[in-house]
Amino acid sequence: MDPGRRPARRPRLNPAARRIPMNPAAMSAPRLLEAFFEHSLDLHVVADAHGHLLRVNPAWREVLGYELDGLVGQALADLIHPDDRARFVENFGVLPDGDDVTAFEARCLTQSGEPHWILWNATSLPEEGVVLATGRDITRRKLAEAAVQKSEEHYRDLFHQSYQMQENLRRMSDRVLKVQEHERTRISRDLHDEVGQALTAVNLNLAMIRNALGDPTPEISQRLTDSQHLIEQTMANIHNFSRELRPAMLDDLGLVPALRNYVKSFSARTGLAVKLDTTQSEHVEQLDAARKMVVYRIVQEGLTNVVKHAEAHHVDIIITGSAHDVRVQLSDDGRGFVPGAQPDVPNPRLGLLGLAERVRLVGGEFSPSSAPAHGTVLRATIPFKTV
Repeated sequence: MDPGRRPARRPRLNPAARRIPMNPAAMSAPRLLEAFFEHSLDLHVVADAHGHLLRVNPAWREVLGYELDGLVGQALADLIHPDDRARFVENFGVLPDGDDVTAFEARCLTQSGEPHWILWNATSLPEEGVVLATGRDITRRKLAEAAVQKSEEHYRDLFHQSYQMQENLRRMSDRVLKVQEHERTRISRDLHDEVGQALTAVNLNLAMIRNALGDPTPEISQRLTDSQHLIEQTMANIHNFSRELRPAMLDDLGLVPALRNYVKSFSARTGLAVKLDTTQSEHVEQLDAARKMVVYRIVQEGLTNVVKHAEAHHVDIIITGSAHDVRVQLSDDGRGFVPGAQPDVPNPRLGLLGLAERVRLVGGEFSPSSAPAHGTVLRATIPFKTV
């Protein structure tokens, strides 16, 4: 039967044919059984010991479209769908041994050849040499089960595809962040080694020119002084850019000294009061290079977000280390925000998304919390690298 086609509605039996005397207690047991047999909506069968039909009830005509007289003498197994027939014969083969068949599902063919799912129960009466069987049409239930299974398979496929897409995005994100750090390191090194050295050489040349001129005019002396100041300012800016991109101190001296140096320079540059507490950070330096960089970026990006969006006056940073992980907490007294609400400035929390991704890629947890007029708190837990 076409799974997409709904089974035909079961016709109602003629009400007159279903009429039963109002006082069943006055009826004899055989008459009660006869009434039950004739008026039941389930398929009832009386067969001989070899499975040939001796009698069927009118439900066979109502449910499957058979003429009752034409069924007498046929083997019940011949009415079963060919694909289910072997199972049917095997299961019903236990009846002569005195065992019953309970809740056995098999498809039964209608008069027109369409399959209907039937739930069979059967027992044998060896002394009478007959088999009694009852079948209930469960086609609607089976179609519903098939639809549910198909839906589950569909959503399982969608979930698998979604999972694969997430894994691909994670790998791409990991690759992008690694490439980004590599490029930051390269640019930082180039700025420090090449541009920095070139500016230093220019500054020395200007000093040599000043000495060679002996007693230059005031205008030339002022221009030389302005040029040297401009070069020194540019060198300081390049030094800051280089440290922002990739702090050499992080590799040379460790995470805590690098953070102290960065917080000090950031506070001096922006005027933001920043307090860094590293009194419980004895295990922090045990982090590998990648995780140290994540902690550094949390502080760096967190402070940058505060200056850009929070309108805060004070920031507290607490770094704590344990035998298992390092925890970072950055809290400000700024204006805060409503989590999930539409921001009133463009992309204020893209930095938080980037931090969350960085933390996730090293197996950590990142949880920002905020409320209007109550500031923002960033919490991150970075585990030590597992073997």
